[in-house]
Amino acid sequence: MKARGQIIDSKTQEPLPRGSVVITDNKGNVIEPEKRATSDSEGIFEIDVFPSDYLIISYVGYQNKQISINDFSSDIKIIPLTYIKSGEQTSDLFKEGRDGSAEDKILSNKPIKWYYWVAIGLFGFYIYKKVVKK
Repeated sequence: MKARGQIIDSKTQEPLPRGSVVITDNKGNVIEPEKRATSDSEGIFEIDVFPSDYLIISYVGYQNKQISINDFSSDIKIIPLTYIKSGEQTSDLFKEGRDGSAEDKILSNKPIKWYYWVAIGLFGFYIYKKVVKK
């Protein structure tokens, strides 16, 4: 069976080109990693599946969506993906700060301490003097 779909943005209804589609079981485990599809410039994809399979549709910056093949018909299924707002955490990759503690599970920009700037300045001045003397 061929499953055909179009990946779109849920708010703007714009197609999402180069989206990724993989076949999984009902728990989200990838069944056939070598058998995947990528949507074209109009967000349309086509992939060979079995009726018991599921698809996970993903696109950079958007929340992944798992869909049962039973939801597909002979027509192109429209699959809206939700954009993840900046500041929302998408994985646990950066959950720990530099000191190893979880800090609200988000990344934060911390200013560089003044003494690091002084050290960088002194090192730069040292290199400058070495180059100028030659």
